[in-house]
Amino acid sequence: MFYFRTFPKRLQKVDSTQIELIDITIRSKVLSYVKEEAKKENNQGAVKLYLNDRYKRPEQISFELYSTYDYTWTILVLNEIYNIHTDWVMPEEVLEKRIRREYGTFDNAQQTFVDFYDEYGYEVSSSDPSVKSRVSAFEKIFLKNEEKKDVKVFDPSIISKIQADFERDML
Repeated sequence: MFYFRTFPKRLQKVDSTQIELIDITIRSKVLSYVKEEAKKENNQGAVKLYLNDRYKRPEQISFELYSTYDYTWTILVLNEIYNIHTDWVMPEEVLEKRIRREYGTFDNAQQTFVDFYDEYGYEVSSSDPSVKSRVSAFEKIFLKNEEKKDVKVFDPSIISKIQADFERDML
């Protein structure tokens, strides 16, 4: 992956053999760097992309925006994706399987209430007498997945600057 290609390497002794390993401890520095760049660029560079109903993986977005898969890492870091299987938007069929696995049926998921709110919108206990609205497990899972469709990306006009700065300043 392009992301790790530019990370510094360290020699490490493993079973009396010296091997070269990628120094992944730099990752926290990378996260801070990308977040700062997004703030600096704000309306000029870091933009939101809405995925609509068509599922796209991060590498597809990278290729469509930048004509290369090399900037997939910027999409993952900007959107704080640590686990592509749980943090990234799920295709409908995967979401349906998850709901069935966790609740048995859609009916069960719709009839299982997981969040409760008072009249001011504050979350309260299910037994609180001030409960005015409630959210089903189905709604919560569906809405969380919908939120993930708002993907932050760097504007294509500045992506090469981001990469160059990253390589120069971070490593």
